[in-house]
Amino acid sequence: MSSLRIKQVNSLIHLYVIKSKKSVIYYMKIERILDYMVLSASILLAAILIYGLLTYNILVWRFFSILGEEELYVILCITTYILIDPDLGISLFGLVILSGSLNILLKELFSIPRPPRELWLEEVEGPGFPSGHTQVATSFWSRFSFQMRRKSIYLFSLICCTGIGLSRIMLRVHSIVDVLGGYLFGLTISLLTYMVWLRIPREKSLILINIIAIAVSVIAVGISEFYLETSWSLLGVALGLLMYYPVRRRVYLKTLRSLERIGVFIVTLVAAFTTLYYLKKLIIIEPIALFVYFAVTILIITLPIMLANIIERALAK
Repeated sequence: MSSLRIKQVNSLIHLYVIKSKKSVIYYMKIERILDYMVLSASILLAAILIYGLLTYNILVWRFFSILGEEELYVILCITTYILIDPDLGISLFGLVILSGSLNILLKELFSIPRPPRELWLEEVEGPGFPSGHTQVATSFWSRFSFQMRRKSIYLFSLICCTGIGLSRIMLRVHSIVDVLGGYLFGLTISLLTYMVWLRIPREKSLILINIIAIAVSVIAVGISEFYLETSWSLLGVALGLLMYYPVRRRVYLKTLRSLERIGVFIVTLVAAFTTLYYLKKLIIIEPIALFVYFAVTILIITLPIMLANIIERALAK
């Protein structure tokens, strides 16, 4: 090889190293900014929680109760799927469905009543143990924390789950035992699915969690008395998640730039909830919920892929 050729190769290597270092520095800055944002949100959430404990303000506890709603975790799963990691997003989706279905199953099996109805500060239905808000929130946030391994996210998750659990007690719709049961089952499911994620090849672990979620959802549908429509809905989502595996290797969301991915996320979120809003009007009997949520889940999985392909082709031109 000539000396000129060697110099050219060395120059290319040098440029590559410089670009790599700049890229690493850029992402470190982004991570630092995100850490500060999550830490600020944690401090704000902690302040709201302390205010609620000192004043017993009903609005504070309703706010924390909303943070435990399953719809919020669907949005967070979509966020993870598009903006962070598609596999992790699907895994969290499966976890939320599994935790929600198992909660229905446990409530129906134990049939432990809630506190007396005259004490309730919001309308609820069905048995009390374990608390569904607490269990689903604990499942999601603990698993997300395990995956991210960042102190700021651990702190936010702890404050969030604490506030959600306390809100169910303060609103007098759950006992302390109900909430502790939610923490216990939620954390157990989270740890088990995380171990599966770590010890089994990625695609097999996703399929395994999904199959378990489907099985538990089917059982919940079979025995549910108070949550039949919700059980059918969860089963529809679990079945819809199966669509991810045939298209998994075609998911190129990571190749998009940040603003492009945010655009894809916004379009997907609006399309999913608009479609759900209109399709829910078709649910005149509970089993129809399966088909509605199955269709919406397929939309959530496939629309970002279609949009990413359109963007890639447009940029290639």
